[in-house]
Amino acid sequence: MEYGGDLAIGAFGIVNRLLMLFALGLIGLGQGMQPIIGFNFGARDKARVRKALWYGMAAGTSIALVGMLCFLLCPRLMVLMFTDHEPLVEITTRAMMLTGCMFIFVGPGIIIGTYFQAIGMAKLASLMSTTRQMICLVPALLVFPMIWGLDGVWWSLPFSDVMGFVVGGFLLFHTLRAEDNDCKKGDPECTPPPDFFKPKPL
Repeated sequence: MEYGGDLAIGAFGIVNRLLMLFALGLIGLGQGMQPIIGFNFGARDKARVRKALWYGMAAGTSIALVGMLCFLLCPRLMVLMFTDHEPLVEITTRAMMLTGCMFIFVGPGIIIGTYFQAIGMAKLASLMSTTRQMICLVPALLVFPMIWGLDGVWWSLPFSDVMGFVVGGFLLFHTLRAEDNDCKKGDPECTPPPDFFKPKPL
């Protein structure tokens, strides 16, 4: 209530719904990708795992890019779907532009977290989620408004999105490098046997 009052609370409600509109698409993409990666990871087919990961990253980034462009180019039009109260429209329009300016990083961030879950590294996925929603977001919500007022509240969201992506990218880089070091081309431990997919006799 200290920053913006009732209008700011209403604005956050609208912004949160619009952000979730695109975030749910990203979550659905990740849920569809997870069994594909998990199955091929269990079959030790690293090529298919990487292919699914990169396709997921490309699709996730594309969805997030569309969302970010909507937030930056036509925020007022989207807000008018919820309210025509002019003071609320104005504050929500600015909130959308600030909170969505880095939304493109949410796409690959969700896909990276899903990848860690699919290969059994739930701790890394939890670390990514905690970094974004707790370690970075909470301090930003406490500090940024002291510097920028209500805009600081909105800026804290893209800040946590970027930091979550940075942490996820760092963890993904080291995870993939470790997989490459442990799994050389032609290594029988990294390639399923020729009869792996053939029915086993009863």
